[in-house]
Amino acid sequence: MHVIMEDLKALFNSLKEETFLNSLLNKLNVKKRNILKELEKVQSEIEKLRNKKLEYVDLYTENVISKEDLVEYRELTDSKIKDLQTKKAELNEKLQECDNEYYAINIGKKLKDVLNLKELTPQDLHSLVEKITCKNDGTVHIQYSFVNLLQET
Repeated sequence: MHVIMEDLKALFNSLKEETFLNSLLNKLNVKKRNILKELEKVQSEIEKLRNKKLEYVDLYTENVISKEDLVEYRELTDSKIKDLQTKKAELNEKLQECDNEYYAINIGKKLKDVLNLKELTPQDLHSLVEKITCKNDGTVHIQYSFVNLLQET
């Protein structure tokens, strides 16, 4: 309990300054806006490629291009769409990381309430600590349930 309280106090002291928290939130907001712009761009590109595929089908039905050209273009377009969908999934993961970081910042704000307590209740402990591992040599490793705010993203 003592080690956990000391860790929380150290984390809270680094978060105490409002300017630090605001700076963290501003960086996170910029990062999230950039990811959302990129996601929008990727989705737009996917839609353009799908519309182009339909145009090529029309060209084929009007006998402007051969079946081989249509198949070749479709395979090329499908490959591009697959790459864009992979990129879209990666961007969605980054967006989820942003949400996790927002959660971590909010946890930091809530730490103040916990630190005003003389001791941690079992409920507080379970909400803050994911796992505690004790090795044979006596070292203890505490894994918290929130993201390390001081870690660079």
